[in-house]
Amino acid sequence: MKLYFCSDIHGSDLCWRKFLATPKFYDADVIVCGGDITGKFLVPIVRQTDGTWTSQFMGLHRRPRTEAELATLRQRIADSGQYAFETTPEENSALSGNQAAIDKVFRRLVVERVERWLTMAKESS
Repeated sequence: MKLYFCSDIHGSDLCWRKFLATPKFYDADVIVCGGDITGKFLVPIVRQTDGTWTSQFMGLHRRPRTEAELATLRQRIADSGQYAFETTPEENSALSGNQAAIDKVFRRLVVERVERWLTMAKESS
């Protein structure tokens, strides 16, 4: 029996997809992901009045202008293990300094990602 073990994927969609592909690649009978599976950072994507969005991601100011560019940014954020969320300037300002509200958003996004990953795992088996 072949066992594949990984850890420390820290919320990365990219790492999760690679993990789910390991049974075929390594001919593993059992795969285990243990420890540090969730990410650590929220990345607000703020909708602007002109219909574009702005975000700070990986030290750079991002400004997606189309739905396709927004989807690409969201995927890059997820692949890096961070949690994107779309918001308005007012909502973003209200979150600033409100740790309880930030924690609520963070927990919701972590649960959503883990639930999606479990669905992906079921579909891949």
